[in-house]
Amino acid sequence: MKLIDNWHRAHRMLSVQLVALDGAVRFAWQNVPADLKAAIPAMAVTVVAYVLVALPIIGRLIDQGETTAPKDAP
Repeated sequence: MKLIDNWHRAHRMLSVQLVALDGAVRFAWQNVPADLKAAIPAMAVTVVAYVLVALPIIGRLIDQGETTAPKDAP
């Protein structure tokens, strides 16, 4: 396995940001009180979960322009 050339700038990539969002939402969901979880329809939770899985894939396919440093930058 080999890292991509601009691995140190991965935080600028949409797909990486969306995976981080997915993790944050999942962490937050673990901390939602049970009574509030019960008030949210199961179908809504399922749809949000599927969307959070699909977004990084879509983000990876979108042209994000230049994610590397300019050639003259240190």
